[in-house]
Amino acid sequence: MDRLTRTIAIAMSYLLLIAMVPACQGGGGGHSGSSPAAPTGVAASPGDGEVTVTWSAASGATSYNLYFSSSPGVTEANYSSLPEGMRVVGVTSPHIQSALTNGTIYYFVVTALNGSGEGSESTEVQATPAVGLPTPPAVVAASPGDSEATITWNLVVGATSYSIYRATAPGVTKSNYTSLPGGTLIAGVGSPHLDSLLLNGTTYYYVVTATNVTGESAESMEVSATPVSAATNPVTEDATAVMADSARLNGSFTNPSGFTTTIWFEFGTTPSYGSTTPTEVFAAVGPITVFADLTGLGGGTTHYFRLATQNSGGTFNGGAKNFTTFASRVTLATGLDAAVELQVDATHVYWVEIYGDVVKKVPLNGGLPTVVGTVAMGGNNASLDIDSMDAYWSDYANVWQTPLSGGPVQPILTGRPNIFHIYRYGTDLYWWEEWAIMKVDLTSSATSTIVTGPSLFQGRVAVDTAGVYWTDIFGGTVSTKDHSGGPVVTLAVGLDRPLHLLLDSGVLYWSEDTKIQSMPASRGVPTLLVSGIDPTSLAKDSTHIYWANSRTEIRKVDLSSSLIDMIVVGETDIVDIEVDATSVYWLVGGSTFFPPLGTLEKAPKN
Repeated sequence: MDRLTRTIAIAMSYLLLIAMVPACQGGGGGHSGSSPAAPTGVAASPGDGEVTVTWSAASGATSYNLYFSSSPGVTEANYSSLPEGMRVVGVTSPHIQSALTNGTIYYFVVTALNGSGEGSESTEVQATPAVGLPTPPAVVAASPGDSEATITWNLVVGATSYSIYRATAPGVTKSNYTSLPGGTLIAGVGSPHLDSLLLNGTTYYYVVTATNVTGESAESMEVSATPVSAATNPVTEDATAVMADSARLNGSFTNPSGFTTTIWFEFGTTPSYGSTTPTEVFAAVGPITVFADLTGLGGGTTHYFRLATQNSGGTFNGGAKNFTTFASRVTLATGLDAAVELQVDATHVYWVEIYGDVVKKVPLNGGLPTVVGTVAMGGNNASLDIDSMDAYWSDYANVWQTPLSGGPVQPILTGRPNIFHIYRYGTDLYWWEEWAIMKVDLTSSATSTIVTGPSLFQGRVAVDTAGVYWTDIFGGTVSTKDHSGGPVVTLAVGLDRPLHLLLDSGVLYWSEDTKIQSMPASRGVPTLLVSGIDPTSLAKDSTHIYWANSRTEIRKVDLSSSLIDMIVVGETDIVDIEVDATSVYWLVGGSTFFPPLGTLEKAPKN
């Protein structure tokens, strides 16, 4: 073989070797070096203020991202420039995207990711959230009177009006009432409704429907009443003085001339009642107001009741009402010396005591509190956060770390100016100090400044994969900054001293002096959730926002229906609250300098 031939052969062998290298790399089970294909089978199903997005698994994918906007043509590259554009990372199918505006069309794409990167977008799908038809009114009752009947029912969430369909034959529906004797539609009424000018001795049959922006519900169950001259027209009023174990039942009736009437309340934990109050007898003529006090009730329980009257003309019942007693509390810990900043995991509740110089924990279901870590603390402020392994807490100038199981306390930061709040995310710990928001890398101990400003004296911090978010109580703003740097972006302005801040599923929630608002973290317009309140602490689960109101009670608002419920009343100084799947936890203030010492309490949240 001559030199030229050998040279050509060597070159060809070298090129062949190069071509084989990619196929041989990663023999220890590594990936192929390409990102996954776009997910298929993507679908979007609308709900009330939400859309459920589903898709089929992509081969080789380890996670998925969702991108959406109220404008079509959504991509990974342009979503942030589109109206209401948002990225939600680490989603799984099915994914429920909440906090959407009913009547607005939203467009969705899904991408798949693995170790090589993010794949291309799926086919775009769209859905328009909308309120469904209301449910039929429940607990409907018809009480006869003299030439009249009183119709009552429970209010329906989201209903804007109600209609009554009446006839003097049974089987009334909204489609057949005109064909029945005495068939009548009574539209635009409320509960209770007095149906007058009726014939005594004639039985009238009623059904009730609810209407909202979408349409009219199906009919309620049918009820009937037969007006008589001896009727007492009983009215069941709302319960008052409701506590954890007691309540007052209220009602009224009109005693007709010449009749002696016996009254009582029926009550119980089901609509069938089952118990009665002691009877009272009245011969007085005219309107009479009555009440009965109940004691020994179970906490956090719904009780049903109605007023019942009886005379020689028959038995006449008022409409059905119900009330829910406040949750029965359990004291988990006592003797807390200026306890603040609750945290909850799957097994324990954690808190820090400023004057006790300690972080403690107690099992969720009760037991002896134990010390997580102790160190001399200074000042009158402290903050606490936890991850799956460690607790992190601060006083006015320092931050420490210790295992949740207890162990050596390690300083992370010292000598800082007036630390107000700390927030653990990924490998970093963020903190708010006087005039600045900072972070420290817990692996390298390197610190960096997120933002500085003359109004940055008090607020809260939240973090996700996109960036850092904070409230500025004196500036009246909510702002953000990307992890990659860039300018500070002010998301909301003109706010009334915004303080507490929560971030969940791409939505920000914050408290102001008299309200709670929310907005998408990716930009948008604030949505008022509740107003006319005094929120002093904030917590959230998947369906509700919870807050301590005026430090004396705990309330919650349903994020779908906007209904507000009271959970705890009669406290003296609620310092902080937290929730888990079943319970709400709260710290009651108290210290060596302002006795008595504080406590940690727990109650069912539903």
